[in-house]
Amino acid sequence: MAFYFLRIIDDRSDFVPDPYLMRTTWIAYVLLIGSSLPAQAFTDGVFGIGAGYFSENAMSKIAQKETGQTGFMGEPSLPIALRYDYGVGMTGWFLAPQLMYSLLPRKTAGSHATVTLTHLVFALGQNFSSMGGSGSGWDWSVGPGLLMRDIKGKGGTTEMSNGTGTATFAVPGRSTSVKLITTNLGVSWTYVSSRVAADLVIERLLASKERTQSFFFSYLYQFGGRGF
Repeated sequence: MAFYFLRIIDDRSDFVPDPYLMRTTWIAYVLLIGSSLPAQAFTDGVFGIGAGYFSENAMSKIAQKETGQTGFMGEPSLPIALRYDYGVGMTGWFLAPQLMYSLLPRKTAGSHATVTLTHLVFALGQNFSSMGGSGSGWDWSVGPGLLMRDIKGKGGTTEMSNGTGTATFAVPGRSTSVKLITTNLGVSWTYVSSRVAADLVIERLLASKERTQSFFFSYLYQFGGRGF
């Protein structure tokens, strides 16, 4: 349909296409194709391995640069991810422990330290198809997690503004580890052996002034499974 629509536009030399209309047509076409693909819902006993994009301290909550500037998407890390799905007694429900670990530490603002992330999540979820849908490859999950930040200072000195000029300041060279409880909300779509997920990671859920949010987008290749 989309190709026929574009061919009609091409045959009319006096027609100037609206860019917004063109983008909307292509998005609708992609969604139409995606919704027509067969999907495989949650399967008990499946292992998943892959990688993701962790956007730390997102939604313009914390300064990410030396200037104090914030950003909606937060500080990026590219961790690996491991996951196992275990079906529980209720139809369509599952437990899914997941481990995220950043093999390549990210640098802090000014490159004065490196941060290695480890995030262990114990999620409880359900297939959308079990809620009245049909043949859905979508599922949702919620659960607690433990986020560990290993911070290693670079050491040495750095030049920084002191209000009227610059001065030399010492940079800590020691290492420290910070552990926090997280609340995790996620949704994912599974097709054959591929699983694409988006998770919201909330730290200090009950502390309004200290609460922060992070995003975790991941792709996992799944194998195994005993059926559900």
